[in-house]
Amino acid sequence: MTDELVTVRGRVRRRMFYNQDDGFCIVLIDVASIDRGKSVGGRSLGVKGRLRGIEEGMDIKAQGRFVEHAKYGRQLQADLILPEMQDLEGVYRYLLAGGISGVGKKLAGRIAETFGAGALEIIRREPERLLEIEGIGKAKAAEISAALAEQKSVEEIMTFLLGAGLETRIANRIHRELGDQALSHIKANPYILAGIAGIGFATADDIARSLGIAPDAPARIEAGLEYVVSEAMRRAGHTRFPRDYVAAQAARGLALDRNLVSQGIERMIASGQFRLSATPSGPMLAQARVARLERRIAEQLLALAGESGVDVPKARIAATAPITLAAEQLAAVEGALRERVCVITGGPGTGKSTITDIILTLLQREAGCASIALAAPTGRAARRLAEATGRDADTLHRLLMINPENGESSRDDAIEADVLLVDEFSMVDTVMAGHLLDAIAAGTRLILIGDVDQLPSVGAGQVLADIIESGALPVFRLAHVFRNAGDIKLNAAEIRQGRMPVLDTDASSNFRFVETMNPDAGSVVAVVRRMIETDGIPATDIQVLAPMYREAAGVDAINAALQSALVGDPQQSSRKLVHGRTAFMLGDRVVQTANRSVTRKDGSTTRINNGDVGYITEMNAAEGSFKVDFDGEVIAMTRGDLIDLSLAYCVTIHKSQGSEYRGVVLLCALAHGYMLKSGRRLVYTGMTRARERLYWVGEREAAALAVSDVGERPRQTGLRAALADCAAGRAGESLAEAV
Repeated sequence: MTDELVTVRGRVRRRMFYNQDDGFCIVLIDVASIDRGKSVGGRSLGVKGRLRGIEEGMDIKAQGRFVEHAKYGRQLQADLILPEMQDLEGVYRYLLAGGISGVGKKLAGRIAETFGAGALEIIRREPERLLEIEGIGKAKAAEISAALAEQKSVEEIMTFLLGAGLETRIANRIHRELGDQALSHIKANPYILAGIAGIGFATADDIARSLGIAPDAPARIEAGLEYVVSEAMRRAGHTRFPRDYVAAQAARGLALDRNLVSQGIERMIASGQFRLSATPSGPMLAQARVARLERRIAEQLLALAGESGVDVPKARIAATAPITLAAEQLAAVEGALRERVCVITGGPGTGKSTITDIILTLLQREAGCASIALAAPTGRAARRLAEATGRDADTLHRLLMINPENGESSRDDAIEADVLLVDEFSMVDTVMAGHLLDAIAAGTRLILIGDVDQLPSVGAGQVLADIIESGALPVFRLAHVFRNAGDIKLNAAEIRQGRMPVLDTDASSNFRFVETMNPDAGSVVAVVRRMIETDGIPATDIQVLAPMYREAAGVDAINAALQSALVGDPQQSSRKLVHGRTAFMLGDRVVQTANRSVTRKDGSTTRINNGDVGYITEMNAAEGSFKVDFDGEVIAMTRGDLIDLSLAYCVTIHKSQGSEYRGVVLLCALAHGYMLKSGRRLVYTGMTRARERLYWVGEREAAALAVSDVGERPRQTGLRAALADCAAGRAGESLAEAV
């Protein structure tokens, strides 16, 4: 594919393929003109793109980039196809192609005949003239006028953004977020693009430069500062940063004097965009909205907290339990009955699932809690919670009605429940915690369960750890790992304590260490085959985990090797779709890498979330279409959706959070040294994804490095201080009332 954007005009000679659902088409056109003098070696050209209602004989304008097809030669991969409007026929086809509600062939014909070739300009300038046409009332006229205005806006925006090198899907996203005035907004301040997913500061800065914005413009400096903080939150998970760090990073990235950047920080503090706080380690800078959110979370948690007065005798608790409870388990059950808000934390094999069901049963029977809501951050975690309790469980995204495009909650009513229990709470980031607490009604009991020793949330913050460390709320710890838990969980407990796991286990153990010097993708394929053939675990129940994407034992190389071993060599297959360096084939296991809403054929909507795993069950490579089965939800996709998919035979340990698999192959190699130094939580989290069998592959030295925990750096957040401050304030108020 060439990078240069070209515009081709011509008439459709033959429609070779057309999808009525989404307008995707492959057509052969007779070329009338090509801008910039491009030669295509003849008067015919194949064009691929989207235009609803495209027909043979239609005059079109197509904007895109040339690609070389192995069989058909040079073609145009069109980002934008529009009907030309040189005559009445062009106007008629343009009206039909726009998909305007209620405008069919007859009405489109009457509009074209009444106003002629200048119909669209007349309607946009004088929309009331639509009333001259039989069958159009005020409401219909307003609808047609608005639709045409939107179409014109989209065309202008797409032309501008595609010319700047953005993909069609990103350009559509910009229009959805910024509306019909997107182009004027962008020209006034192109840095608003930096906050839109898939763009980033560098692209926005390039567009700003093309519009003549000076390097030292306040808008550029402030956008650069916002970007530095947002990127650091995304990459490192902190919610606040040393002021000097922000200034230095922004000055370097913007190539500006640090004094200019410091002035920008002062402006953003004064305008309320940033908040500065004094801490023992120096002045810390945070986005004001994040600082306010952390404070609100603290206030809401403490507003819900307090004793409920429910005191169930130990004998009745024991009678409910299917096993004899250990002392710490009994204390956790009593605490969850007594407290309106509490945290239960513990690793695998400590009995969290066992006491969860006991707590819910007793709350219903002894405390009169008729309605109980259960939730977890991921679909897999929600299903495990439902299996453990025999009750329905939702994902937090579904419960809170999170919009996949912007991450905001659209829920406007409180969760109707006497008790809300959230499992795998270590995965909940600051933003999700805010949405959750906004949706909880006063008087609702809240039980938070999670393993604080796992990796913190992918998103910014460490909400569970901050709640525990603040001392502001009741916390019940389950530390004892029962011997019947198996070697996987026993070894995980050793790592949690900073001790080397027992690597040399016998043949009956569910934990196996495969000592391999410099493991690579071939080493992993051999272990996966062993797990399939010897342990009887099917490939669909095996997950390979690696700390890094690159290296010989990284995610990318392992995915390519396992794809060839389990599905076939993509070089030998014609049934594939390629995006970047990855070929996707029928039967591939894939993971969604972005949240999105999907409209089903019946008009209803569903959502697929970042981290959802599925299998490609159908593929039409010629049409660029395929289907993915995400745990029974079959989603139709097109080539453009590949940008949000990756192969999933191997994923990072971070990506596996909240999931559990029958068999896990965990890579821990010296080549992963940088990641292994980030803390023992990494391998601990990876180990605890395995339910039946774990193969740890790598060198003993790598295992020792991973367990040593030499490089772990706690996240810098403001929630712990906010909780402690709010708790102290409530204590002071109580003391004043007592006096």
